[in-house]
Amino acid sequence: MTIHKRYRYFILILVLGLLITVSIVFGADRGGKTTWAKGVKPGDCHVCHGENVKLPDGHPNTEDMMFPDCKQCHTKQKNQLETKILLSHIHNLSGITCSQCHEMNKFKRKITSKQCIACHGDYNTLADITKDADPNPHKSHQGKLDCNLCHHQHVKSVNYCSQCHEWPLNVP
Repeated sequence: MTIHKRYRYFILILVLGLLITVSIVFGADRGGKTTWAKGVKPGDCHVCHGENVKLPDGHPNTEDMMFPDCKQCHTKQKNQLETKILLSHIHNLSGITCSQCHEMNKFKRKITSKQCIACHGDYNTLADITKDADPNPHKSHQGKLDCNLCHHQHVKSVNYCSQCHEWPLNVP
C-alpha cells in the first residue's frame, strides 16, 4: 500500500470516528432519559438556549421541572404554555425522547401522522378531545389531514385552516 493510500485511509477513519463521537454525545438517546447531553435535565433550558431564556421576574427555576410541573401554573385559562414553546420541548418535558419518534440517527426524517396517532389517538379521538373548539380543528371538511400541516416539532406550529378561514385557533 502506498503512503498516499494509507494517508487517505487514516483521514477516513479519523472523520468517521469524529462523526460517531459527535452523534453519541449530541444526538443519541440516553437510555430513556430525555436529554441531549449527559446530565442535562429536560427543564434545564439554559443548557441549550444559554442566556436567551427570558423568564418573567419571580418565575420558579425550571431546571428540575417536567411538563406536569409547568401545567400547575400554565393552564388553558391562564398563561397557556402549549402555544408558546415548540412541540419538541413539550414532548421532551413530558419524558418523550427523540428516538421514541425518530429512528436512531435518522432525525431528519419527517414524522408521519401514523406515528402521531399511535400516541395521541385516531382522528375521532382527537376530534372528541377538541370538541369544545369552535370550529373543531380535527373535524375538517377536507377529511383526515396530515398532522404536520398544523403541528410542527422544531418550528412554531401553524393554523393550516387560516389559509382560507379566519378562525383564531391556538395550535400547539
